[in-house]
Amino acid sequence: MYALAVDGIVELWWLSTWQPYCNQILDLMLGWDPMLVDVVTWYDPVTKWGRETGKWQTIQRRVRIECEENEPAPIVWIDDDECFEQRAQLLEELQPKAPVLMVRPDYRIGISRRQWKLIDTFVHHPEQFDTVTFDMEPTCRIYDIHHGF
Repeated sequence: MYALAVDGIVELWWLSTWQPYCNQILDLMLGWDPMLVDVVTWYDPVTKWGRETGKWQTIQRRVRIECEENEPAPIVWIDDDECFEQRAQLLEELQPKAPVLMVRPDYRIGISRRQWKLIDTFVHHPEQFDTVTFDMEPTCRIYDIHHGF
C-alpha cells in the first residue's frame, strides 16, 4: 500500500483505532514517511468521543465528498471491525459516483494474498468493479465489534 502511495497511485490514509500512534510510532516502525501518509482523526483519544461511530461517519462523509467532485476518486476501505455486508448496502444507498471496495481481513492474519490481489486490481482498474464491492476473508470469525485495542 505504501509503495502505491510513493508512486502517486493512491492517497494513503490511516483510519485506525491506533490513530494517536500512527504518525509518531507506526509509520516509523513500518518505514513510512509520515508526510506521505495522512491520519484521519475520527475520535478523541482522551475522552473516546466518536470511538463507536467515527469510522463509519468518516467513510460516509468521504463518499459524499467524492460524489461532489468532477472526477470522484475510488475508495478502498480495509477494516477488520466495521466492514460488513450491511454497511456495504448502506454505502450503496449513498449512490457513490466512483467504486468503493470494502475489504474485511481476518483480524488474526491481516490482509490475505487473495485480498491484496483484489485491492491491487481495484486500484488499477476500478471501472471493472460494482459501485460497492464487499469482500470478507473466508477464514474470518464473526464477532461483536471490539473497537480496537
